[in-house]
Amino acid sequence: MSNPNVAAGNPCKVLRKITDDDKKMLFRDEEIDEEAWADILERMEFEAAD
Repeated sequence: MSNPNVAAGNPCKVLRKITDDDKKMLFRDEEIDEEAWADILERMEFEAAD
């Protein structure tokens, strides 16, 4: 199974691909605000540089 996908079941099957739009979702239909999203991206870049 290639990343990023959502998979479930027995046997496991891919349900759908995860898109860039999914990454900004906090829970179901609640989207992360722009300020928080910028902070998350900044922290991800900092941690990747370590």
